[in-house]
Amino acid sequence: MSEMDFARKREVQGALEGLHEQLRLALAGIVVAMAALRYQNADRDEEIALVLDRFVARRVAEQIERVSELLAREITAPSGSPAGRRTDA
Repeated sequence: MSEMDFARKREVQGALEGLHEQLRLALAGIVVAMAALRYQNADRDEEIALVLDRFVARRVAEQIERVSELLAREITAPSGSPAGRRTDA
């Protein structure tokens, strides 16, 4: 692996790690908001919490998992391999 390839791999890994952390923080905020809405128990709060759960929290959790998988492949990929490239997208 050339020095440039190594630098690029570290750059991608750093970007993915940053994205992973931001998604985790967003998910934590969503979970807190859902809990507050449910605890408050006003007329529409349960429905809002349900929407947050089904359409926001689950998608964020899926992206956290995807970034985790990409990071795992990036870290364990042999030199010169196309780690993290998807062919099914």
